[in-house]
Amino acid sequence: MQHLLASRLINRTSCLACAALALSSAATASVQSLVVNGDFESGSISPWTLDGPSGSLVLGSLGAFSGDTGLFYFEAQTGPNGSMTAALQGIAANASLLLQFDFASIGTAGTLSVGQMAPFIGFLNDLPTISMQPGSSNQLTRYSYAFSAVDGLEGIAFHWNALPGGVIAIDNVSITVVPAPGAVALLGMAGLAGSRRRR
Repeated sequence: MQHLLASRLINRTSCLACAALALSSAATASVQSLVVNGDFESGSISPWTLDGPSGSLVLGSLGAFSGDTGLFYFEAQTGPNGSMTAALQGIAANASLLLQFDFASIGTAGTLSVGQMAPFIGFLNDLPTISMQPGSSNQLTRYSYAFSAVDGLEGIAFHWNALPGGVIAIDNVSITVVPAPGAVALLGMAGLAGSRRRR
């Protein structure tokens, strides 16, 4: 009888450990960015698509902007209706996402809008707009926005509309899936149950 109870206890503990491991793996996978080449460290803009005023990659140590942690960032001359877009793997509808990126501008007035490219809807200005002012600092600033992909997400787009004569910089773009609260709670319960069994 004691042997049977011990066997059941081991099996339950093993199941909890497996569940914890699976959830831990899922949580680890969720923090990996869905954006390819978001830091431009490949030395190329690909697979980003540019439209409007020309843009280029600039060596962080030689360019006009400071605060970059890598060798490259994206730099573009300002003008009307410039944009850069990155396609993403299909993300399920209603997924909770976290967008992060570095941005700075110099010498112009205008706006930078960030939107999601969703199936059948196109560009959406559903995230806050950043104002660009003449004489802005050349220090890259980190921005973070949580949002929901209501209809699924196929891509992310940056759109700048500013007077000519200025320069913008974008770097370290990432989008990560925020784990559902239930999954995090279950992971904690599985870990707690496992520690109790070990006692």
